Amino acid sequence: MRERITKTGVLVLLLVALLIPSTNALAADEEASWTTLASMLIPKSSFQTEVIGGKIYAMGGQSNRPLASTELYDPSTNVWTNLASMSIARVAFLTEVINGKIYAIGGSGESGSLKSVEVYDPSMNVWTTLASMSSARTSSQTEVIDGKIYTIGGYNGSSVSSSLEVYDPSTNIWTTLSPMSTVREHFQTEVIDGKIYAIGGYNGLSALSSVEFYDPSTNVWTKLTPMSTARYHLQTKVINGKIYAIGGLDDSAALSSAEVYNPSKNIWTTLASMSTARYYCPTEVINGKIYAIGGRDSTTALYSVEVYNPSTNEWTALPSMLTSKVNFPSEVIGGKIYAISSESVESYTVGSTTKLLKVVLEVGENLQLSVSNDLSKNGEVTWTSSDSAVASVDTSGVVTAAASGNAVITVTDGVSYTESIRILVVENADDYRLAVDLKVDKTCRLTVDDYTNSATVTWTSMDPTVATVSDKGSVKAAGAGLTLVTASDADGKEVGRMYVRVRV
Repeated sequence: MRERITKTGVLVLLLVALLIPSTNALAADEEASWTTLASMLIPKSSFQTEVIGGKIYAMGGQSNRPLASTELYDPSTNVWTNLASMSIARVAFLTEVINGKIYAIGGSGESGSLKSVEVYDPSMNVWTTLASMSSARTSSQTEVIDGKIYTIGGYNGSSVSSSLEVYDPSTNIWTTLSPMSTVREHFQTEVIDGKIYAIGGYNGLSALSSVEFYDPSTNVWTKLTPMSTARYHLQTKVINGKIYAIGGLDDSAALSSAEVYNPSKNIWTTLASMSTARYYCPTEVINGKIYAIGGRDSTTALYSVEVYNPSTNEWTALPSMLTSKVNFPSEVIGGKIYAISSESVESYTVGSTTKLLKVVLEVGENLQLSVSNDLSKNGEVTWTSSDSAVASVDTSGVVTAAASGNAVITVTDGVSYTESIRILVVENADDYRLAVDLKVDKTCRLTVDDYTNSATVTWTSMDPTVATVSDKGSVKAAGAGLTLVTASDADGKEVGRMYVRVRV
């Protein structure tokens, strides 16, 4: 059994810093940055996008006044092309795709909220006017079930609505259905097992935490367990039959919190929070992970991007966009995220796998982090943990591992400097220890002060059959296994440690 070491490790962060050029380490297979693409032909905001045949269609929006324009982006040529315009200029509307055609529904036009609906046929480059809804609506939601479009809630021009109606493309008829129990706008909907879930939103007076679902087979809405946090302008995604609710606004500020709903148990569970509060941001799901892109915190347009891994309950910072973006659409084509706004159009390629470098601690262990060789500087910055129940951090940068799980420790000066480091806490760290990885006969150098190791230090390897260490900190791999190299000062006090893993 490995000797249990519980001293606070001072050297380890300096050595980890050698392994991680930036503490916001990227997923191993992901690009290092966003790429700027061709700009849209017409500057606009609050427009809609859809993908058909690997190409992006951008419709409507606003540029001083509502727009009817339609543009097409071809990723293979990086070119935007003008297409036929809608019959009615509209902003804050919704779109759905059925059988390769785009349906534009409601929104706000030159004269206010719209009931009108039209459909675009890409093969003909033609928009065709359809039957209007019974109720005008903006800030609503739509879902498609069995080839029919359900429009739900929103603002009808005079008040927030609870109404529901369904459109059948085969008959060009809208049918009014049972209303929700609560009026909602700026909410989200998701479909699971043919049922529509309406989540959160705003009732005209305050943010909502309430949730309900609609069963088309019975034309009945059923109230469910509310979220733990009231939120509107939130984002939701479905992964493995569960609904993830992310960010948004409450009645006073932007939110960083996230929670997940399990329909089989009718339970919401609080998750790790994002590093940044955000709303008006799109989210995308790729490889079972949720990407949150840009948006706004309570005051500022955001460049930042982060990804959530449900299997580890961890948010990870990714490269920031080159231009801040708010209230914009995103699309995914071939594992690439497209962020589309008038400020710029950018793309980011997501790798097929995610390998995250973490510092591993056993429950009860401590780890000293530092921002300078002078540890007193730690008190001049702010330290936070994404999950203090897993790993807490004090005002001097000492991390304490409390329970198995993942946490992100972030340090900031509150102005321009922010960095993070990931922590994995396990019951037994033998198999999961962050280590220098060497093959037999390979070497590496460790140091406690400068490259010459001029300080009086005694170096020791717990298992010389795995790796030896010289009096100058030179480690040589001897045989397969895991060993601990420690450095002690003239008084015999341990001043640092580093695990060394050797492979044949």
